[in-house]
Amino acid sequence: MMVPRSWSVAVAQIPVSWEVERTLRHVRAAIARCQAGDLLLLPEGALSGYGPDLSPLDDSRAEAVNRAADTVAALAERHRVHVFCGSLIRDQDAWWNAALYF
Repeated sequence: MMVPRSWSVAVAQIPVSWEVERTLRHVRAAIARCQAGDLLLLPEGALSGYGPDLSPLDDSRAEAVNRAADTVAALAERHRVHVFCGSLIRDQDAWWNAALYF
């Protein structure tokens, strides 16, 4: 007989801003509240920021978003949680709305 495994899904309604480091602090706190094996869902633009005015997007933001993604990957591994995180991602000369899994 197979015993079903249980797991929890956490949805973090965190403020998303164009300031990557500020939003990353909220992401860190949300991950820290999870238990090993949990699935954490974060909002659209949680790493990059998001809004109707996309003018803040530039090359320096792409670097900051990449560093933030590396941080979330390390935190997810350390806390042994699964994280789905929305972010705008730069690929060549365009920005794409993406869901990242760590």
